Amino acid sequence: MAFWLRKRGLTLIILLTFLLFTSPFAFPFTVQEQKEMGEKLFLRLKGELEFVNDPLLVAYLREVGQKVVKASGDSRFEYRFFLVKGNQPNAFTIPGGYVFVNTALLGLIGSEEELAAVLAHELAHNVLDHVPRMFEQAKKISLATVALTVSALLLAKSPEAKKAVTAMGSAMAESLMLKYSRESEFEADQLALRILQRASYNPCGKLEFLKKIQRWSKTISVEVPTYLSTHPALEDRISYLEAQMPEKGYRVSPSRSFNLLKARLFLWQRGPQRTLAEIELKGEKTLEDLYLLGLAYLSQGRLEEAQAVLKKAHALEPSNPFVTRELAVCLFKLNKLKEAEPLIEEAKGHFPYDPELALAWINLLLSQGRKEEALSFCRWAVEKFPDEAFFYKLLGQLYMEGGRHALAYEAFGLASLREGDRKTALYHLQRALELSEGIDRERIEAKLKEIKAN
Repeated sequence: MAFWLRKRGLTLIILLTFLLFTSPFAFPFTVQEQKEMGEKLFLRLKGELEFVNDPLLVAYLREVGQKVVKASGDSRFEYRFFLVKGNQPNAFTIPGGYVFVNTALLGLIGSEEELAAVLAHELAHNVLDHVPRMFEQAKKISLATVALTVSALLLAKSPEAKKAVTAMGSAMAESLMLKYSRESEFEADQLALRILQRASYNPCGKLEFLKKIQRWSKTISVEVPTYLSTHPALEDRISYLEAQMPEKGYRVSPSRSFNLLKARLFLWQRGPQRTLAEIELKGEKTLEDLYLLGLAYLSQGRLEEAQAVLKKAHALEPSNPFVTRELAVCLFKLNKLKEAEPLIEEAKGHFPYDPELALAWINLLLSQGRKEEALSFCRWAVEKFPDEAFFYKLLGQLYMEGGRHALAYEAFGLASLREGDRKTALYHLQRALELSEGIDRERIEAKLKEIKAN
């Protein structure tokens, strides 16, 4: 984990889940064992974290993340990036290639280079096997002790008692788990710089971000716990990075597009009504103002008003991908498909990890009777967005319409699985098994065994 600012209860949940499910594993963990650990931890975290589902914010995070993954050369895991709600800046990773960034951190970041630096640092912890090493260190804590701490936390009557128990348990856990922090953080910094350079990102973004965290930390009243004293001071890391920078005094300037991304985050945090009230009072409106107005109108279903302001924004800067994307979505929702088509295709190139654009493109193809193209793109979408149940449902419908019933039931089963409906998933997959043969049958049978075993 990159920062000491985190939810202590979350630390205990991660630790307890790890101890419960990894007892058969011995360090060093295999790649498959890390994947299994990550899957179990992720399922537990899904109930503890509030995930942000804004399609463009998540798509942008994933796009930058995949650039960093490609530059790292680490092909062991299918890296997945998630945006979660948080009040204090934080980013962390768990085994198996799961990387989390919270909204407070994204709000603090000032450029794509800074975001890439955060993701490169978290990725470096995975590449260097710091994460499984840290979890192996956790085995020094007895499961009974951790379970007792969590039980006491759940049974504590007053907020003060809960706070005391949580602090005690977290102190115990983190004092052991962070033994490698000083060495690991510097190693991750070193590798992150190389990854950023290979990804063609200015490494100065990493230095600027740490300086920003340093300034921010001086404005809050949270006291750094003594049991985190082994964590390297920001000053030391900043000094190291300053010595590595190719150009002294160079600063990374945020792009117009990144400013629009921050505007979108601003809307998500404050809500459309408050945003509209503030912007509508302004006289002459900037591109950012028009973009925010368009987003706010869209979120309220005021499509004609959204179209008007987004067209004004597009006229000001036709090549801006964020404006193009929002205008494309708006026109699609207004059923102005001919006008929307070139904009959707253009935006799709800028945001390949945007599920809303992918869904719009599939529906656009279907509206034109291009069913085979829609089916092919839908197959691509379920691979690109493996957590999105609606793509599996749509794929199932397309297979069913084409008379490919076994594949249709398989897709419906996988959709139910992603929705957490195990019973329905088993029903659909059993139907798929009965109707399938050959390689399809082997794949479906293996999936059924996997589900029944867990």
